[in-house]
Amino acid sequence: TAKRQKYREAIASIVRNATNAYNVSHNALTGLYSRECFRNLVKLQIEALEPEQNIQSGISSEGEGRLSITLIAFDIDKFKQVNDTYGHIYGDQVIKAFAMRFERAKEELQSLSGHKLAIELAHPSGEEFFALIVGIASEEEIRSIAERFREKISENFLPSDSEWDALNNKSLENVILPPLYERKVTTSVGVATYAELKSGSTSEADT
Repeated sequence: TAKRQKYREAIASIVRNATNAYNVSHNALTGLYSRECFRNLVKLQIEALEPEQNIQSGISSEGEGRLSITLIAFDIDKFKQVNDTYGHIYGDQVIKAFAMRFERAKEELQSLSGHKLAIELAHPSGEEFFALIVGIASEEEIRSIAERFREKISENFLPSDSEWDALNNKSLENVILPPLYERKVTTSVGVATYAELKSGSTSEADT
């Protein structure tokens, strides 16, 4: 009927709009936040940390550590060599497996913090990844989190056999999985923190 057709068209329009919004805000390969979306998220968090905003929202930094926004940058070491040796299709699977392990590490770290820290992940492009951490944490805790991310990503061969099985589909039928010893992936890490001082002012610090 005409009414059913109208509903179908409305639903299809909602799905298209939602899909387009998701594609703009998320990396197509990994499903993590895109560069522009992540930049806006960081900007909003920094604005919320300003003293005036803290007063209005009731945010307090009492207790151990300081209310802070920390950006952790990750870069897959020697990724060009992976692409040159095994091809870009396999390289994309390394990126996807990295993202899967990245998300598992995030969930574990949030749980260990008692969910007092909010962690968001992004994949701007290529072999670059970011983690945004918002909450009350000491410099030592932030360093520990960055190191834990690095360990969780690099502690096992990547992709592992189980990760490869999870990734595998018809498009990979002709892709040869490298021997295990060739699947060792490490990552370099950089940390920058924007923190609220006890006095209520803010400062930027690299750690």
